[in-house]
Amino acid sequence: MNLKQLKYTIEVFRNNLNVSLTAKKLHTSQPGISKQIRLLEEELGTEIFYRNGKHLKKTTFAGKKIIDKINKILYKIDDIKKIAEEYNNEKKGCLDIATTQTQKRYIPINVIKQFISKFPEISLKIHNIPDTSIIQDLLDDNYDFAIFSSEAKNNNNRLVLPCFHWKLSLITPKNHPLTQMINFNIQVLSSYNLLTYTKHCNGRTSIDQAFYKAGISPQIIFTSMDTNSIKNYVRMNLGVGIIAYLEYDHNLDADLNIIDASHIFDLSTTFIAFHKGAFFRDYMYSFVELIAPHLTKNRLIELIGEQDHNKQETTLKTDNICIY
Repeated sequence: MNLKQLKYTIEVFRNNLNVSLTAKKLHTSQPGISKQIRLLEEELGTEIFYRNGKHLKKTTFAGKKIIDKINKILYKIDDIKKIAEEYNNEKKGCLDIATTQTQKRYIPINVIKQFISKFPEISLKIHNIPDTSIIQDLLDDNYDFAIFSSEAKNNNNRLVLPCFHWKLSLITPKNHPLTQMINFNIQVLSSYNLLTYTKHCNGRTSIDQAFYKAGISPQIIFTSMDTNSIKNYVRMNLGVGIIAYLEYDHNLDADLNIIDASHIFDLSTTFIAFHKGAFFRDYMYSFVELIAPHLTKNRLIELIGEQDHNKQETTLKTDNICIY
């Protein structure tokens, strides 16, 4: 058993068992990959993949467990490399973050600017992924952090911590009746045509829950994953927009009114997740503290230590977390 065999096996799995595609990506030959996987299977005495002739058909039951272990082994090896890189050059590296397209827009721009200014030689990569419901898989794919807005429970392999809360706001054209009202309720809001996010976007859950609790069916006439589309339809006077406050630009959207709706809709929370066993470099601690000032380096070390020794879910007071 060697690292080449492990790497070839995991890459074939990640490329949907397409050996030809894997060989192309790894700049090697297809027969070479197939041979190494066969040698690994022979050494283990069990098949990792079912075959149809020369083609891999699907992963065996044992293969799924083996691949899970390989993932963890390669992750640890990557950590060893990171340790060596830090001691060789503490100012260079790469920070890989997985998040959704909508959640990416909620990361405060000042966080990105401050990080780049502080660590100009660190390559900051924010990867758009379709769904953060399987945080464990994201972290296994060698992302340093996963940033998301749907709460996930901690487990023995990862730590999930709240970064900041964010609120929903209303946007309307100038001189809209709602701008003249103070603390209007959800019944008043439901009398207007509404434009907001699609079902799969962050924030939509809070909207649906608020109307459900009030026993009201809202007049949602338009939904989109693109906030700019919602803003443009509001500009056309087609209805009242419901968007995250973070998505309102006080310069570009000055022609629209923004109205706080936190008395109607619950706050949403952005979380950050990472492997508890990950090796943290200084710039990683700094990024976490920039996006979540309450998560200082000392506090993170303390929280990770609590998980290691107590094996219990971390409880963290959220009253000092920023609200945007």
